[in-house]
Amino acid sequence: MALLLLVLGAIQVLYSDWYQDELRSKLVSHINATQDIKVTLDKLSIDFPINVTIEGLSVVDSEKDTLIAAKSFNAYVNPLPLMKGEVSVENAFLRSARYRIGHVDSAQCINISANKMMLYESQVLLNENAINLSKANLEGGRVDMIIKEDTTTTSDEDEDSTKSKQWHIKAQSLNLKDFAYSMSIESSIDSLGTHF
Repeated sequence: MALLLLVLGAIQVLYSDWYQDELRSKLVSHINATQDIKVTLDKLSIDFPINVTIEGLSVVDSEKDTLIAAKSFNAYVNPLPLMKGEVSVENAFLRSARYRIGHVDSAQCINISANKMMLYESQVLLNENAINLSKANLEGGRVDMIIKEDTTTTSDEDEDSTKSKQWHIKAQSLNLKDFAYSMSIESSIDSLGTHF
């Protein structure tokens, strides 16, 4: 009986607003102290069993450029598949988000933004480097890709040390509404653009 009360008490503390605010504060402080980025996070909330809500997220690099930003994110994650290295999302909702890969001065830069994104029944298989999107809706999105001539030289040794495993993304149903895509290849002054 005492063990049951201890477990129930630990669960109560884990899901309390006080503990989650402390967790958010320590997480942000640790990341900011150990990484070359500045993270701000207004709210982190975890409801039983794993319903995660994040509000006011921003990740800024050392050059004061925003890498990631989101007004709000909410996801219900099934806890059992986590033991097998799988993140199974029953549903997720992302609002007013931006993500940037690369820098404007680098050989490649991709900026992605979305007003709304909804995911349903999707999985991230960490052991297999795979993402399965059962259904996703994206509204008010934009992808801008800039490719410049890469003037850097790399040796075979450098190439082996920076090589990463490929991820495979499978989308069964992807609905785009008010979505734009543009690509610019600056070495040849070619460009491509479309709007859905």
